[in-house]
Amino acid sequence: MASSTLAGPAERGSAATVRGSDFAELMRQVRAAGYLTAVMLVLSPLKAAVFIVVQQALFGLYLGCSFAPNHKGIGHRGCLSVGTASRHHPQPGA
Repeated sequence: MASSTLAGPAERGSAATVRGSDFAELMRQVRAAGYLTAVMLVLSPLKAAVFIVVQQALFGLYLGCSFAPNHKGIGHRGCLSVGTASRHHPQPGA
């Protein structure tokens, strides 16, 4: 009981924060249900499943391609790529 009375506002969490995260979760679920419903109404079940898989794969590829250019040319220690490790991190005595 003593720990709950000594806990600060960050440890207890406010009612507004809890309600806000519950609302955000509710909105995610409503969006997912609406998306699945719309796809299932327009397409047959097999086509809907294929559409969702392809759409998610292409979206993942798109996000990966937009993220990766920011990391090109970054050297890493212990890189297993041939030539990359020697170009960015020469071996001692070489």
